[in-house]
Amino acid sequence: MKFKVQGTTTVDVYVEVEARNREEALAAAFTSLNCLTAFCGNGGTDRLIGISSDVQASIKAEETIRYDTVEETKGNDIPDQKTFWGVTTSIDDRGHVVSHITSKVHAETMPVSTFTSTKRRDVYVDWFTSEEEAGQFVNDSKRG
Repeated sequence: MKFKVQGTTTVDVYVEVEARNREEALAAAFTSLNCLTAFCGNGGTDRLIGISSDVQASIKAEETIRYDTVEETKGNDIPDQKTFWGVTTSIDDRGHVVSHITSKVHAETMPVSTFTSTKRRDVYVDWFTSEEEAGQFVNDSKRG
């Protein structure tokens, strides 16, 4: 028999900000980085966390995992998975475009495309059902 087991752990986030006092530092930290982002890794967008920001920040997870949910899987470990290709496109303030296929994931459903705007660039992650379609999107993006 196979089981899917889920647990939780604490993640510490560190942000470097400039401020005149503690209260301003807390407000600046929240303004600079108020959420974590799900990135693609290990088979899906729900598998890896990261930071999409120009701020000086880091994530540290060093606590013991507390497992609390157990679900029996039927047959295959992960049923009916399809392959999806992720394209990351970055457009800076001068209009310079960088676009590449950056992810290949196996999942039941296509990951959600995302958009992040920073001080210097906009970053898009778009998903496709074939490598050819993703490659064509990269070529089209580079041509403008």
